[in-house]
Parts: sequence; C-alpha cells; structure tokens
Amino acid sequence: MMIRFANPHWLWMLTLVAPAVYVMIKRPAQAVRVASVSGLVVGRPSLRARGARWLPVARVVAFGLLVVALARPQAAGRLEIVATETVDIMFALDVSTSMAAEDFEPSNRLDVAKRTIAEFIARRASDRIGLLTFAGHTWLKCPLTLDYTVLGTLLESAQLASAEDDGTAIGMALASATNHLRASPARSRVIILLTDGENNRTTIEPATGAQLAAALGIRLYTIGVGSRGVARVPVDDPTSGRSYANEQVTINEEGLRQIAETTGGRYFRATDSRSLAEVLGEVDRLERTPLGAARSARYTELYPRYCFAGLGVLMAELALAQTWLRRLGGW
Repeated sequence: MMIRFANPHWLWMLTLVAPAVYVMIKRPAQAVRVASVSGLVVGRPSLRARGARWLPVARVVAFGLLVVALARPQAAGRLEIVATETVDIMFALDVSTSMAAEDFEPSNRLDVAKRTIAEFIARRASDRIGLLTFAGHTWLKCPLTLDYTVLGTLLESAQLASAEDDGTAIGMALASATNHLRASPARSRVIILLTDGENNRTTIEPATGAQLAAALGIRLYTIGVGSRGVARVPVDDPTSGRSYANEQVTINEEGLRQIAETTGGRYFRATDSRSLAEVLGEVDRLERTPLGAARSARYTELYPRYCFAGLGVLMAELALAQTWLRRLGGW
C-alpha cells in the first residue's frame, strides 16, 4: 500500500522528537534527601516506578502521532483508468419572430427548442457549452462555461426578437460562434445552429461563416426547425387580441446542408418536438469524443486514526500521571 502526505510541510516538527528523547534520557532521576541509608533495602524498582519513567516517552509518542495526523497521510487504493472526453460547443439559436409558430406541440418552436437544448446540456458532463441567439443581429447569451445552472437560466431567458431586430442573419451567427470558439484549446469544437428560415441579412454570407469555421477545425451541425409547408403563426393586435395566420415555411435546406458539410458536419431537419429531440440526441452521440485515458488513484484519508491514537496516548499519559503513576517533581 502506497502512502502519501497531503500536507508534508508539517513533518518538520518530527525533528523535535529526537532532542526531547535525548533530554529525557540524560535527565537525572529525582532524589529524596534522607538522614541515613543504612535502613534502606535496595531492590528491584517496582512496577509503578518503572511505569513512571515511561510517561515522558508516551507524551513524545502522542506528539509524533499528532504531527503525522496534521500532515494528512493518505493510502492509495487501486488505480483506475478513466476515459476522458471533452468538447466545446456553441449553440446558435434563431430567435426571429417566425420561431413563434405553434407547429411544435405543446408550444411554439422557440420554447420547444429551448427545452430540448436544456435536455441536451443535461446529458453532457465535462464539456464547456455556450449560447448565442440571433435574428437580424447576434447576441451572446452565455460564453463557454461548465456552469450548466447559469447556462440553463440564460437559455430560459432567451426571447423572440423585436420587430426592428427581426430577420435571419445566419452568416453573422456562424462568424460570431466561430470567434467565440477560436481560442478554445479543446480538441473538438462544435457549432450547433438551429434556424427556421433562410439567410436574409447579407453582412456575412453563411458560406463565408462556414469557411471560417472549417479553417479553424470547427465542425458545424445545422438543424432546420419547422414543419413543411404552412405553419400557424400567432399575430397579436392591441385591439382585437391574438389571432393566427398561416405562413409558408421557407428553409434553404440545401444551403444548410452545404455549409454543414463544408466543416465535416451534418444537416438535420426537425419537423416537430420529437424529431428535434432525436436530432439533438444524434448530435450528442456524434460528439462523444474520447481524448485518451487518465490514471486516477483513489486515496483514503488516514489522519483520523493517527489523530485519535495520539489523543488517546496523551489522555492516558495525563490520567496515569495524575493517579497511579503520580511522581514528585513531575517528569
């Protein structure tokens, strides 16, 4: 069994043990002055007398045990081979007003997308995940993080874009997500883009954004969200309230497939909440990337037994010194 010390700097105090033992050995025995020794019988020391001479040694032993406890001895158990895997993932989520379409039961596209992304995050354990939303503009909601609680809160707070920010700037979203992954040291870097429309803001073309990602070794998965044909979209009017209009679903599937394949990724189509969950489940399986194996040893803390042993010896020494082995003049 291999032993290590978590706080080895305390062990220097053990150097005080040797001087203490030396002083006790060289210290002369206590003497009692009497008028005459003619009547005294010299014999073998009694058990109490012999035991009393060991009391200082017990105190030194207690001191040594407590010092070892402070150094936190640990016993190494079996070595485990732990497969490690890590991926840095940026979600690019479309929040254009068309994501309010209610063809994804039991709610609209955006709510179902957020819930499904949250389930995806819950399945990851050691990956940094970030989130940006986009419509006519792009907003970073959460940088790459391992704090999935904060990420989940920020994901839940994502809302549909206002009318002045509406649109679908896919190219800008890809460029922004690529920029946030650019400095990542992870071996595998991924962008997952969910959109229900076509690029209609040409600040940066989607193909250009995909080429930037490919140049940096970042893989892109694109997901076309929405039923085929006509979708039911709510229209809120301040006077008449909410009504619904049927709008044609237009997704450039071939374009999304091409930009995904440019980076070595894939395109998926999700037409309802179930298929969206299946798509993200497939992406989850594709991105289980093993990076190798690490040796991990399980250590058992031993300091409690040294601590209790030291305290036990000290308490026994103090009790005996004040009772059965009590001596004149102390040590």
